[in-house]
This record gives sequence, C-alpha cells and structure tokens, in this order.
Amino acid sequence: RTILEGVVLMAITNLENVKTYLGLTSTAQDNKINLLIPMIEQEILNYRNKDFETDDLGEIIYPTGAELVAIKMIALELNYSTSSGKKSEKLDDYSITFTENKQEEKQKILAIGIERSFKW
Repeated sequence: RTILEGVVLMAITNLENVKTYLGLTSTAQDNKINLLIPMIEQEILNYRNKDFETDDLGEIIYPTGAELVAIKMIALELNYSTSSGKKSEKLDDYSITFTENKQEEKQKILAIGIERSFKW
C-alpha cells in the first residue's frame, strides 16, 4: 500500500512478496525494490495499453498473474543492474539467465505472463 495525501493505494505487489518470492533475506535492496514497484506497474500498464479494472470502491482489481509478472520484472531489473556481461546470476534462491537485451527479456516476461496467466 502507498499512502498519498491520506489516500491508501494498493500496488501490484509489495516489498514483502517480492523478497519472499526471490528468497531475499537482507535489506540491502529494499529501497531499490520499493522504487521499482510503481515503475514496473506503470510499464505493465503501458504494455497492456489500458487501465486495470476497479471495483465499486475504486480499488484496483489486478488480473490473475499480474503480481508474478511484476515480481519477475523486478528480479530482472535487480539482476541486470549488476549483470554487466554475465550470462547468468543467482540472487539468493532465484536465478536468472541473461539475454543480450534487457528490453527483449522484459517483453518476453510480459508476453508469457499474458499468455499463461491473464487476459488483458
């Protein structure tokens, strides 16, 4: 949840879920993860080219699988920032194999997420 001028907004994911999924136990990347969450959510919105549905109270209804797509994209950002020429890397219990192009990898994560998990 994000608090903006007294209004509580839900986010596509949160720090705790990202760290649990990726097996992260230290707090070393917490600030970066918190920064990435709204950026990744916006990137997903840009990709799908329409807003998420909302309920009668105005709360966002995220499609099934949207959080997993967001977490995988966050993992990609965390790993690419330190990859510099590496072919693969392990971040605690989560491992990733790098392609030549980060944007290509993001598109792949988004496309797979759409095909397997949710309809836009």
